[in-house]
Amino acid sequence: MNDNLKVMEEMLRVLKDIRRGISLLGSTQQKKALESLNQVRGKRKKMYKMFNGKTSLEEIAKRLKTTHENVRLFSIECQKNGLVEFVKGKGRLKYPKKII
Repeated sequence: MNDNLKVMEEMLRVLKDIRRGISLLGSTQQKKALESLNQVRGKRKKMYKMFNGKTSLEEIAKRLKTTHENVRLFSIECQKNGLVEFVKGKGRLKYPKKII
């Protein structure tokens, strides 16, 4: 039983180290994402505000009087920067949702 306790304590120590590393990486990535978000202006800023996971790219394009392609490209750029994830929408569509 004592050996099991030692193994579990070692596992806990390793998991804590892993958690610290992930937190550090996550904070660095979040800082980069926030810096890139601060550079967003004009229609792109409005687009980002509309990325709520409930509004389609087409609807965002209509409301902002721009093309679907502009919204699609910006949403993909945001996804690559860790600012947006795509969630299931109506049918087979996926809608952009802000992470930050």
